[in-house]
Amino acid sequence: MRTTNFLFAFVVATAPAAMADQAGTIMSGTASQHGDKGGFVLRYRTAVEPPKQAASFNKYGGGVSSDHGKVHRFIFDDTNHVYFGYDLIVEPIPGTSSSRVTFEPLSLTADQLHGRSKTLDSGLRSVLIPRYPAPQVIENGDTIALDLLVSPDGQQKVVDYLQISSTPATKRTVVTSTNDDSDPRDFSVGDMELRIADPSVQMNGQAVPGVAMGEATGSIIWVYVPGHGRFLLSIAPSPGFEKAGTVQHTILKFRDGGDEYEVRTSSPVIQSFKRWNVYVLHDPLYDPKQAKPMVAFGAANRVEDLVGAR
Repeated sequence: MRTTNFLFAFVVATAPAAMADQAGTIMSGTASQHGDKGGFVLRYRTAVEPPKQAASFNKYGGGVSSDHGKVHRFIFDDTNHVYFGYDLIVEPIPGTSSSRVTFEPLSLTADQLHGRSKTLDSGLRSVLIPRYPAPQVIENGDTIALDLLVSPDGQQKVVDYLQISSTPATKRTVVTSTNDDSDPRDFSVGDMELRIADPSVQMNGQAVPGVAMGEATGSIIWVYVPGHGRFLLSIAPSPGFEKAGTVQHTILKFRDGGDEYEVRTSSPVIQSFKRWNVYVLHDPLYDPKQAKPMVAFGAANRVEDLVGAR
C-alpha cells in the first residue's frame, strides 16, 4: 500500500488545548464510556512527525464513535475516496488501575460513515493502517503510540497518541424519600456544585504531562501539580482562601506567586456561562503517594475534609 498519497487530519471541536498546542499536533480530543461495571476515558492526539509538514495535513477529516463496547476511530480522505482507522476495545481490570487494550481493523462500513455525515461519499474505499498492535495491559496514564501513516523511507509519519484511564463503576442513586424536616434557608453560592472532569493542565503556558482522567464533584475542587503541591479551588470566599483566578464554563485559570495555571475540562466546571471569581488555597505539603509523578484531582464539600488529608 502506498501511504504517501493519504494525508489525513481530524476535525473534533472538543480538543483539549494542552494537547493541541504540542508541536505537530493536527487534532486531539476525548472520548469516554461509563457503566455499572466501570468504564474508561480515552484522550487522543494525532501528530505529524517531523512537525514541519503539519500545515499540509489540514484538509481531511475524521473522528470517533462507539457502540457495543468498541471505540471506532475513523479517518477519511474524501478527495481520494478512501477511509481507514481502527477499533479499540478497552476492558478495565476490576480492583486495579489497569486496563486490557485490544486493537482491531476498523469495522465501520462506508455506508455507516455516510450515515454519520451525509456530506461524505458513500462509496469510500477502506484501506488498512500499517499495523495493529498486539493486545496489551496498560496502567492509568500510560500512552500508546500507533502509526497511522508511514512514508516509504520511514522519515515521515502520522501518529495517534492514546492515553487511557479506567474509571469506577457508575453508581445509581435511588431516592426513597424527599422529606426534609430541617429549617428552610437561603441559597448561597457555596451550595453550587463544581465539577472537574478529564482535566488538562497548563503551567505558565506549558502543558503539564501525565494528566489523570475521570471526574469529581463538590463545593470545592482541587488539582495537584507534581512539585508544586495541591490547589483547593472554590467560587465562594472562605477563610484562608485568596481570590486569585476565574472560571467560565470549561476553563479555569488561577495564579500562585509568579506561576499561572490553566485547567481545561471536558465538561463545564459550573453550569453557567458567566465568569466567576475563583478562590484558591495552596496546600504545598499534600503528597498523593504516587508511583510516578502525575497530575491528580478531586473534590469535597468541606475544606475540613481536605486540609490535613495528606
